[in-house]
Amino acid sequence: MIYTITFNPSLDLYIDIDDFKIGKTNRTLNECYHLGGKGLNVSEVLSTLKTANTAVTYVGGFVGREIKTLLDAKPYQKIVFEKSDGLSRINIKFASTEINQSGLYLNDGDLAALYDLLSDLKPSDLLVISGKLNAKEDTLKELLAYLHKRGFPYVLDSYDINADDLQYSPFLIKPNLTELESLSRQTLKNESEIIDAIFDLRARGAVNIIASLGNKGSLALLKGQLYKEEPPTLRVRNTVGAGDSLIAGFLAGHHYTNDLLKAYHLGIACAYANVTSDGLPRIEDIKEYYPKVMITELDR
Repeated sequence: MIYTITFNPSLDLYIDIDDFKIGKTNRTLNECYHLGGKGLNVSEVLSTLKTANTAVTYVGGFVGREIKTLLDAKPYQKIVFEKSDGLSRINIKFASTEINQSGLYLNDGDLAALYDLLSDLKPSDLLVISGKLNAKEDTLKELLAYLHKRGFPYVLDSYDINADDLQYSPFLIKPNLTELESLSRQTLKNESEIIDAIFDLRARGAVNIIASLGNKGSLALLKGQLYKEEPPTLRVRNTVGAGDSLIAGFLAGHHYTNDLLKAYHLGIACAYANVTSDGLPRIEDIKEYYPKVMITELDR
């Protein structure tokens, strides 16, 4: 079973405002709410790909109750931990601007429920750790050390990741260029330097790495073999969730084929389907883009 963990889900308010002015009263033209959270996005795309999974998340307050209501309508299994204190976040998104609240802070008691769940899992299960964790320092590192000790494979796609965390051997990390530079603590000026940085992350402990490079495609180091994906010309409409879609496609592909290259191929198709639509990918769009994915094997 694949488990996605979203520590800090959100209710995302999308609004349209004509001629926004700071210091003035602005009225929306349109608004809608959507469920937000990287792990929840992964769960949704996995379900689209008919891959069984369970979404684990935390909610709090009246916003948390609405998040829970939206989750109840989703096709995947859920484990929802409800906090008696704290309030889940509402994020506001308009034009190319986002205002994101901090959201829930998780204490040791909150996390004990997660460890109770993990104690019942099997090494054949896989976890996806996504997004932001608001907790005391080293909480994420302690969790990764626990997973490594228990032999659980996991995907690490957290905002809090640093190079030292890779000693706990995540099955997959998926940094973008900014995150790759942060992990390697240097500015990467060209593809050669990017490739060197990817190999360094593997030497630090990451088993598989996919580095997303925006409109330049991506590079992947899968069990020591380097691959390059060059995208076709795409009409980009929406980049929100593209990385989550890639991870979901990769995990679904690996689940069905046990082949890392085929998994990468499906992950890229899911990312294409995401960025060319208004939301998370639909199965018909994934099928359309699958034959358009071009991946070449590289020698270092």
